[in-house]
Amino acid sequence: MKVSIVIPVKNQAASLYQCLLCLSRQTVKPSEIIDNSSEDIDGVCKEFGAVYEFESLPGSYAARNAGILRSSV
Repeated sequence: MKVSIVIPVKNQAASLYQCLLCLSRQTVKPSEIIDNSSEDIDGVCKEFGAVYEFESLPGSYAARNAGILRSSV
């Protein structure tokens, strides 16, 4: 089973870290995690092997939709 998870977040590196940590402990791990957020999140994504995509349009809906379009699963 392949699963993509899109996480729209902005300027919340600590919260994203906790979310990715919990996802990494799941029995069935996501095939990819796409984070559409602000640029300060890139290091957290790399630590967990998440795909980082920056979305310039404001709002979580725009980030979520862009992440869905960019997912490969």
